[in-house]
Amino acid sequence: MNIQLFSIRARTASMGVITTTWVFLLLIMGSASAQIFKLPPILTGPRPTELMIFPLTHWSTSHDLYTVNADGTGLKALTETPENECHPAWSPDGKQIAFARAKGGHIVIAVMNADGGGVRDLMEPDLSQSVERINCTPAWSPDGKRIAFGSNLDGNHEIYVMGADGTDPHNITNNPAADAFPAWSPDGKRIAFNSNRSGNMQVCLCDTDGSNLRWITSGQADHRLPTWSADGTKLLVTSQVPRVKPTLQVVDVQSMEKTPLDIAESGMWGVWSPDGERIAFLEYDAGSPRLAVVDRATKTSVQIDVDKDATGGLSESGNGQPEYSWASWASDGKKFVFAFGKGPSRNTSALDPPSLPYRLMYLGAHGEFFTTSAGVPLRANDLRIAPLDGGFALVHTGPKWSGTYAIVHPDCRIEIVTPPIKDFDLSSAAEVWPYRNDKGLPALPPYKSIIVGDQALAPPGSTPPEGMLGRGLLCADGDYYWPSPKAPMIANTIWVVKWNDTFQFIRETENSKQEVYASVYPNREIVFAPNTYTGPKQCWAYQDIDGNITYWQGDGERKGPFSACGEDQIIMTVHPNGGISGSLPRIP
Repeated sequence: MNIQLFSIRARTASMGVITTTWVFLLLIMGSASAQIFKLPPILTGPRPTELMIFPLTHWSTSHDLYTVNADGTGLKALTETPENECHPAWSPDGKQIAFARAKGGHIVIAVMNADGGGVRDLMEPDLSQSVERINCTPAWSPDGKRIAFGSNLDGNHEIYVMGADGTDPHNITNNPAADAFPAWSPDGKRIAFNSNRSGNMQVCLCDTDGSNLRWITSGQADHRLPTWSADGTKLLVTSQVPRVKPTLQVVDVQSMEKTPLDIAESGMWGVWSPDGERIAFLEYDAGSPRLAVVDRATKTSVQIDVDKDATGGLSESGNGQPEYSWASWASDGKKFVFAFGKGPSRNTSALDPPSLPYRLMYLGAHGEFFTTSAGVPLRANDLRIAPLDGGFALVHTGPKWSGTYAIVHPDCRIEIVTPPIKDFDLSSAAEVWPYRNDKGLPALPPYKSIIVGDQALAPPGSTPPEGMLGRGLLCADGDYYWPSPKAPMIANTIWVVKWNDTFQFIRETENSKQEVYASVYPNREIVFAPNTYTGPKQCWAYQDIDGNITYWQGDGERKGPFSACGEDQIIMTVHPNGGISGSLPRIP
């Protein structure tokens, strides 16, 4: 399947809109019930050797929910959090709003009062599971007793139905294809949704238990994001062919006849007002997509612009890229709720962010946390710092395992979730997060910071070995990090020393003063000690002007001169003046 089809603000080949983010409109989470997830016990006693941390910054827009009157007045923010709320759905009685929100790297379904108060999650994520667990796109049944939503709880993107209180979530589609974006019919008997079972994305109907599947759209164009007319006879869908702006179409449920909606040349995510007289949708006529409300009879349009202040000018948040998403009308048709966020401005410095960035860290071999500098390319084996109820979830996304490694509580206490790596060493794991904001809550660490236990800052009796050329740090999956020269020495240091005509990596640990971790041979191949690195064969990437292997420590901003071996590998040449020919090889 093409996951891009479901990105909340994804610029995709098929949608052609908005910048990619980590939140997906698709589905699912890690817990199939509304039971509160209980953390594994905090590790105690001797903290039994293979990980490390250095943070980067990954810009990710945090959407908030807003309500606005149908005429564009009365704009009100319902949420102002870093957790990223999206895809709201107003309850039939007008008293509640269901929505999806990020929680510790996962996406869960939550509800709140129509005024933004009383937020409560209908499910809790299993933080020990992969961050790919997503639940999203809630849709109320007309009687308000059930909620349909998209989820990948069973390992595939499916449509689920649960009680409005979060009880009894169950899969109603059970198909290996991707099913998403449920929409409950006004009579409560059917659910429309997207599926790519036919090869591309089309709209289907089924009974509320998943039976009696019927296709509503077909053809080479994708059709998705269905919403119902109030009388239940028609669906408003987004139609798109590759590399062409999306358009809105009205589909008769019985005849399946498609009629272009003539209120705009292009648009998507259209939603009828309860009386059918207006449509809220994203329009694409000029510039960035904007949320608009169009009167179907007069063709007059009201544009919703969160960026404009009371005087009509741009607000302080006017820099950057606006990102609007799906609207949902209140049952009285007087107002609707929608999601809005700001992408970073292209002119904004990475060190002066306009909003919360998702800074990435790396986890060290002994449980250390490290941050790197701004602009370091993303690598495998990182830890994403995700907002979690006033603190953070430190979510590991490396190739060996994926899940939450630790939780930073609002009081800055670090709670380690038992990591699923055999013989994991936590001897240098910090117990307290040292950075707070002006409200006393945990703050993102500065670049080039190192968070470790006190005993790890200076290994007892550690001295550079003879012939030392530089030093690095070892990551969980065999990655290296070349720290800033000012970074403190820790228990997981890798010394790089002269060895015959090449180099050796000498590992410094608390239990072993110096041991050979890896050796570089004249043919550029790196040979590792037994029971250490098990990834792809690695080769040294630097040679001098005469073709001899040479050591280049780097500038403190990169991870080191090595990459997977291959005939097409670009070999870096270090010239006598210190210049380097070529570009840094990519580490798989």
